[in-house]
Amino acid sequence: MKSRVMSLLPETDTQGVRIQDVVSELLGQQVVETERLPGGRNSRIYKLTSPTGGPYVAKLYHRKEGGQRDRLEAEFSGLQFLWKNGVRCVPQPIAADRDHGCAVYGYIEGHEIPTQDVTTGDIDYAVEFLATLDSMKDKDGSRELSEAAEACFSVQAIVDNLQFRLDVLNGLTQGLNNQGATCDDLRKFLASEFIPAFQQIKDWSAEMHSRSGAPVDLDLPVSERTLSPSDFGFHNAVRCDDGQIFFVDFEYFGWDDPAKMVSDFLLHPAMELGEDLKLRFAAGMLDHREAGMRLRK
Repeated sequence: MKSRVMSLLPETDTQGVRIQDVVSELLGQQVVETERLPGGRNSRIYKLTSPTGGPYVAKLYHRKEGGQRDRLEAEFSGLQFLWKNGVRCVPQPIAADRDHGCAVYGYIEGHEIPTQDVTTGDIDYAVEFLATLDSMKDKDGSRELSEAAEACFSVQAIVDNLQFRLDVLNGLTQGLNNQGATCDDLRKFLASEFIPAFQQIKDWSAEMHSRSGAPVDLDLPVSERTLSPSDFGFHNAVRCDDGQIFFVDFEYFGWDDPAKMVSDFLLHPAMELGEDLKLRFAAGMLDHREAGMRLRK
């Protein structure tokens, strides 16, 4: 498993307990070597070597105070659900120690997928994967899964999310007076472009909802939601030597609005797909949604 991660455990030990000891106890077998893997802005990842099994990957999650998202629970429970239902293009969940914020997964030998190497076949494979997740939303245990990170199920929830982010940016720019041209440019962009456009779109959306008779705080029905990795794209995938693609990093996994899921993929700054590939992905997802609607009629 090659992914981005967070860490509760320090580099070598936590409260006198070495990482190697923690994962050895989790696996029920002695880990003889731990190798720090690259990547992971929010967590740490180690490849584990054992004489009796593996290799494995230990992922160490950082847990912040204040009731923020439990990334270990979201990822481990999500992958357990997927594996239980036969999905094998994701890491296998092996064991988790929630007290130490540590989970062990099957190791996937593969390499990153540069954006320029993404093919139409890869796009179709991504669409197929998301369609598979959508088809599993009525499986046993699905309702116990959490919401995806920053899931928004109404227009008002989207507006509130954007407003929160805008307030954070405004606070930062106000606290960085006289900090150079970059900060000045950001203030000007927010004031002259983003905020007017944001207000115009809010007004337009409110008017459209008023005409339709639907309030802006009306939630998307549960039946129209989908299961989503949320932070989904080829930046969170590896390709094996045989061409097989595995999707990794499910810390944001859960219930989401399909429209947001598609936007997450198309607009993610870690991917710079060509317009032809973006259109192919969007068309594939629309075809899937339309097919699902026909089946429900």
